[in-house]
Amino acid sequence: MTIPIVRESNVSTTDGTSQDTGTWTPTANETHVAWLLAESTGGAGSATLDGTGNGVTWVLVSEVAIGSYRLSCFRCNAGASPSSGVSTFDTGADTMRTWGWSIESSPSWATGNNGGDAIKSANTKTASGSSVTTLDVTFVSAFDAGNETLCAHGHQVNETTTKDSNMTVLSDLGLSSPDASLMTQAKAGEEATCTVTWTTSNTNNCVGIALEMILAAVGATLPLATVAATAGGPLGVAHDLPLVSVATSVDGLIDVLHELPVAIAQTVVLDFTVAGLGVAAEWPLDAVKDPVLDLGPWTDE
Repeated sequence: MTIPIVRESNVSTTDGTSQDTGTWTPTANETHVAWLLAESTGGAGSATLDGTGNGVTWVLVSEVAIGSYRLSCFRCNAGASPSSGVSTFDTGADTMRTWGWSIESSPSWATGNNGGDAIKSANTKTASGSSVTTLDVTFVSAFDAGNETLCAHGHQVNETTTKDSNMTVLSDLGLSSPDASLMTQAKAGEEATCTVTWTTSNTNNCVGIALEMILAAVGATLPLATVAATAGGPLGVAHDLPLVSVATSVDGLIDVLHELPVAIAQTVVLDFTVAGLGVAAEWPLDAVKDPVLDLGPWTDE
């Protein structure tokens, strides 16, 4: 498991029906999850997230609200060529006066269906009252082995939030005038109940969403591999070659190449760029043209 990376997060207390993120660049071919905590001045519209500025399409996964506070969750896959720009949260006719957001991604998550294949389930929880100082979100269905936990909690006071003892904090945001707090967390494996606690309990509205994240499956394909014959001229055919494992590091890439069927490796040259590794490599049979990878000659392993 790779702990998700926060790609963009910030807060705003500007009244309005829309809010831009900062300028950021999605990571190519990775699934991204975006969280928005917002307080309404009235109304009950649903939030949307426009990714036109980044060349992506966001889809609402789950949304939960209590009182004037709403927590929304979105997902997308960045595709091969995302762009640098801003994403825009929009709440329609519902004017918000508090905005806190975090956008996260991981090379470990499944990528199909515009990121939809990475999310098995979304579970929600709300609470309100003068004595509320904790919120736990519980998964209602059995957790599949190997999946990961991702969650977000928001509440109505700007103060220190104590994380779940079994999870890693990704974002910890506080807003003032009006007050709010947003924390996102992740864990490799199951956290059956995702919990946060805090100190202040005066008329506290709080919201939470927990996701079961599915990892990229064994047997996934290496994207954007261009295949050409070593003899007889290039075939000019683009393939997604079936692999035994997924490359998320240079060492992983070497392992993947050695797992290609010998019949393929002995008849083709592979020219490709691996998303997220920042390297371009060529795989001939008897030499390496990119010294960064130093793959060495093919061996039948």
